[in-house]
Amino acid sequence: MHDKATYISGIINAESEIGKISVSGIGHASGRTLSNFSAEQIGSDANTMCVESINPQKIDSNSYSII
Repeated sequence: MHDKATYISGIINAESEIGKISVSGIGHASGRTLSNFSAEQIGSDANTMCVESINPQKIDSNSYSII
C-alpha cells in the first residue's frame, strides 16, 4: 500500500484594539494530509490567544519556575 500525501500549513493572525493596548493572537497548524487539517481550529486558536491577551498585566522582575 502506498500513502499519498503532501504538505499543508495555515497561519491566522487575529488582532484587537479593545483594551489598553492593541493585542494579537496567532493560530498555526501544519500537516501531511488534508484530512487532519482544520482551518476552523486555527481560527479558534488565534481568537482565543487574542482575547486572552486583552489588558495584559505586568509582573515583577524575578526568576520564576514555569514547570
